[in-house]
Amino acid sequence: MSARPVASWQDILDRCSPAVVTIRSLYVKAFEGASADYSYATGFVVDAERGLIMTNRHVVELGPAKHEAVFTKSKEEVELAGVWRDPIHDIGIMRFDPASVKRSELVELPLNPAGAVPGVDVRVTGNDAGEKLSVLSGTIARVDRGAPEYEAYGYNDWNTFYVSAASNTSGGSSGSPVLNQRGEVIALNAGGATEAASSYYLPIFRAQRALAMLQRGVDVTRGELLAELHHEPFDEAERLGLRPATVAALRAESEDETGILKVRRVVKRGPVAGAVKPGDLLVRVNGRILTHFLPLEEAYDSAWTVRAAAGNTLARILGDAEAVWGAEHGAPAAPGASEDRAAAGQGHAASASDATSSSSSDSGVGPAPFVTPPVVLEAATPAFPPAASPLRLGDAAPASEPFLPPALLSELRAAAAALGFEEPAAGVRREPLLQDVEWAARRQFVGSVPPSPALLAGLQALRDALQEAAKAGAGPDLAARLRLSLGLEPGQPIADAFPAALELELERGGEPLYVRCCAMDLHRTLPDTFLEMSGAVMHPLTLHQRLNYEVPLGSGIAVASAGYMLGNGYVPGNAVITSVETRPTPQLLDLEDALCSVADRERFSVRYYVLGENKRQVVQVLEMDRRFHRAARWQADRREGLWHPTPCRAAPPAPAPSVQRTTLSHPGVDLQQRVFNSLVVCEFSMPFLTDAVVTGSYFGSGLVVDAARGLVVVDRNTVPAAIGDVRITVAGSVELPGTVRYLHPYHNFGAVSYDASRLETDRPMRPLPLARRPAEAGEVLVFVGTTVDGEMVAHECVVTKVQRTNFADASPPRFRAYNGEAIHVDRLADCMGGVLVRPLPAGDGDGDGDGAAASAAGEDDATAGEIVALLASFSSYEDSKRSNVETLMGLPVGEMHGPLEALVAGKVPFLASLDAELHLTPLSMARQGLGLPQEWCERVERLSLRRQVVAVTRCMPGVDGAAGALLEGDLLLAVNGEPVVSFQDVDEAVMKACEAAAAEAGDDGDDGTAVAPAPAIPLVDVTILRDREVISVPVRPRRLPNLETTRIVSWAGALLQDTPRATLIRGFCPAGPGRPGVYVSRWAYGSVAHKFALRATKWITEVNGVAVGSLDEFLDAVRDIQHGDSVRLRVVNLHERETSITLKTDLRYCPTAELRRCASAPGGWDLRVVEPTPSAGKSAAAERA
Repeated sequence: MSARPVASWQDILDRCSPAVVTIRSLYVKAFEGASADYSYATGFVVDAERGLIMTNRHVVELGPAKHEAVFTKSKEEVELAGVWRDPIHDIGIMRFDPASVKRSELVELPLNPAGAVPGVDVRVTGNDAGEKLSVLSGTIARVDRGAPEYEAYGYNDWNTFYVSAASNTSGGSSGSPVLNQRGEVIALNAGGATEAASSYYLPIFRAQRALAMLQRGVDVTRGELLAELHHEPFDEAERLGLRPATVAALRAESEDETGILKVRRVVKRGPVAGAVKPGDLLVRVNGRILTHFLPLEEAYDSAWTVRAAAGNTLARILGDAEAVWGAEHGAPAAPGASEDRAAAGQGHAASASDATSSSSSDSGVGPAPFVTPPVVLEAATPAFPPAASPLRLGDAAPASEPFLPPALLSELRAAAAALGFEEPAAGVRREPLLQDVEWAARRQFVGSVPPSPALLAGLQALRDALQEAAKAGAGPDLAARLRLSLGLEPGQPIADAFPAALELELERGGEPLYVRCCAMDLHRTLPDTFLEMSGAVMHPLTLHQRLNYEVPLGSGIAVASAGYMLGNGYVPGNAVITSVETRPTPQLLDLEDALCSVADRERFSVRYYVLGENKRQVVQVLEMDRRFHRAARWQADRREGLWHPTPCRAAPPAPAPSVQRTTLSHPGVDLQQRVFNSLVVCEFSMPFLTDAVVTGSYFGSGLVVDAARGLVVVDRNTVPAAIGDVRITVAGSVELPGTVRYLHPYHNFGAVSYDASRLETDRPMRPLPLARRPAEAGEVLVFVGTTVDGEMVAHECVVTKVQRTNFADASPPRFRAYNGEAIHVDRLADCMGGVLVRPLPAGDGDGDGDGAAASAAGEDDATAGEIVALLASFSSYEDSKRSNVETLMGLPVGEMHGPLEALVAGKVPFLASLDAELHLTPLSMARQGLGLPQEWCERVERLSLRRQVVAVTRCMPGVDGAAGALLEGDLLLAVNGEPVVSFQDVDEAVMKACEAAAAEAGDDGDDGTAVAPAPAIPLVDVTILRDREVISVPVRPRRLPNLETTRIVSWAGALLQDTPRATLIRGFCPAGPGRPGVYVSRWAYGSVAHKFALRATKWITEVNGVAVGSLDEFLDAVRDIQHGDSVRLRVVNLHERETSITLKTDLRYCPTAELRRCASAPGGWDLRVVEPTPSAGKSAAAERA
């Protein structure tokens, strides 16, 4: 390379900075142990004509991602596609369309890897955490630093030296060019140690080779033996047994040499597994002394490149010759030619999943099926003599010297021509025959290590086979004849005829060791496919995962993200699934087929191990989910940088439900046993966290209140929302699927049900009645509960107080119980839940099974044996710790009678309310501070021992209910003339006034969310104290939903829903009175919403200038928006602050989908992808492509 004149640093930076770009990367799926995310990095243009940008491999990544480049000066954005990433080294290349650049000057930076030498001043030009262009200075200190280890079990580079310099780069500078004072890129910034103010730069010799191959339009070939090496000083090597004669030979080769390459780790079932072991010292490759990584990798790559090129050429010969023969004889080409062409073995022709499709078990014995086994030799085999002048690090090899014998190449060409294969005519865009082989044979691409005799023998066998085939002439059996003469099995890749052979000379414990092995295609270790099911991402194990965790090549499916189904079964995100039911799943297609054979909601088992604990197998039972998520297998197209989904086949029909038989835990001869038999365990899992729910998995107890209908009452900290799966365990023996039937809007209880016809018990389950008389302080009750292990606990307890619930608002807003009371007792055993029961009189055991406990108590106490309260888990928020607190307290059953009685009768519960949050004010404060008249004070004294007055805390906004009629601070005195002194009084008075309307309320027979027409809810007259004056105001009660959120929309990765009541009670909804609004409940990492900061607890009020106040209006507004379109949003947060957001849609990875509850749909939920209206002349699928 000719030397450029040295310019000032300012001139250099002015000239080079237009080539530096900020890369914004959206990693849309978890992959290779990394989560879905959004980050910034740096890249630089290395080929302006082709639109190639160089950066780090950890920026390009292996999994699906969306990248864009922002040019430094113009701030112009262009889309990027990751077209190549090195399987080992931290190098990657992306491509953009140069024609799409309108306002930026396209400048490319030249590469000069040999310029990285100690003492050189450099400048690292990158972005500072995505904010601005930064320039950091440094001086190269050394060029033989070992590869840094960033993570013990994550991605780390290996088999290369690194360049270190005194410079401290920042976040976002990954992929920055390291410039010398001639404006050349001499290294690639990769990382650093902040505590030492030093940076690590990656040499770019291999990046330069990859760039040259991409510029030629061929795949980047990479050979490898899958053994991690480390450069060991001579002193340490001698302790490992390095012979003095070997040291002398190494020093004779280079006086400056200080060490030798030592084997650190070997990938199991890899090309040298079993023959090469950790601690071995590498001396020679194909007879050539090698002590550095660069010539070693050149030897690997040259062996594989020539092998792949020869195989590719033979496949073209076969295809073209048979096509000519078929045209002349009017017959189609023989089967196999197309397979030979595709499986030639060059670059990405075969993915990891294809390469391992015939794999056996993970025993680690023997090589993987696509790996040629190594051979340990008794002595060194003859090899080409070393070149007169050895190639050293940074030297440029001569370009004119042929690598393979020219006579052999000429004979190959002649043999191909005899089969009818013609050279392309002038002007035809096609590479000449065997040009791949000849080009790969040039030393500037394959290095200084001569080819092994085995490779030459393979090419000679090809020549002989072609000459023999030419004598017989082309025909339909040409491929079969050539396969037979080359010793290939049917279906074996044609390139396997040319082993990428290498001969290694090593030393182990002072003894020489000779190994003949074959380099493998390193790109076959990259997973090019993954399975997405129920939110989980599962892909073949990557090379780094296999190396870090000692997993053999050939099989193994890693869980990158557990998602909903696997997460519910406690399968972690670093698990390797080995079987489903009894079916082994070594490959991704095996796993897909096994999972697709399970019906929706059917229980099945999986066996797995966790990376790092490979010998410990774990079995978990899962429930199949095909209702809430789409299932697809994704395939990468590395050339275009996209992933394409193929939907999985539909789940089989669910088997006919069978009757589960069990015995109740206790004979039910006394009160405690009878109660315990009615207690069940309820598990609830949520596929989507709606309504600001904090977690997706819940576990608690429930009480069967109607065994004939399978009706169970639970608290809302066990079943917090409507969207999810319910599993009910009866008697600790039978598990049944359940359905959410009812969730009270502000009291802490709900109802679920199971199919009672599927349960058969040895004796009737006889639930106790629910009490109507409330508990009082000092009353003795019996607590009966269950532990997490299913054991019964029972003891007497005393009610210490009955107190209103008063929980602080959570952040973000979510359900909290209000307008209710809780029972506190003096002692409570450690338990999961249970009930509080009034005891039977002494001597009554209720063992006759004749019905009600009250009859056994006699006339002295008609309420004996009644359930007074459900021991419920109340979820609250502690602002000082910004965390959730769960408390077990008694929930009075008096609040449950109305909804449960309707459900028992097979009707839809009807609940009307003033829809205001209330609190209790001491009578003394109402009298003296607020001016409550004496006559009302006396009424309160007569009606309530607590001497408290009901007051309004806040009103739910809307067009009816308390909103607009009642004000915060009003004291509620009466409803329709009936005095009210408690929350329950208010609810009962309103419901009494609405009784006629409730009797005529329609039952939609579906999910219980139908709302009665407004005229069916009459006005009620509410007497209040406001500003020291008693007045009457008319209020129309509001019908409240039985299930709140039963519909959600996923758009751009954001989860949209109607505004939750917990948010509305704050008093604000930008959609206006009576409109649900479009509320962002959640956003997904790695989504468009993540990138453009469309966050939770915000409302979308406008889409491209169109106002939206409901999900239907929102879907109408986005219906015409296509893939890649820019969208303007106006959003409002909880503090009524209005802002605007712009984003760019991505319907490939973030499609618009709608989920709604529907009784007629399989599983009770209907999931559909909302396709946009196709633009003129294009389908929706074409838009995404």
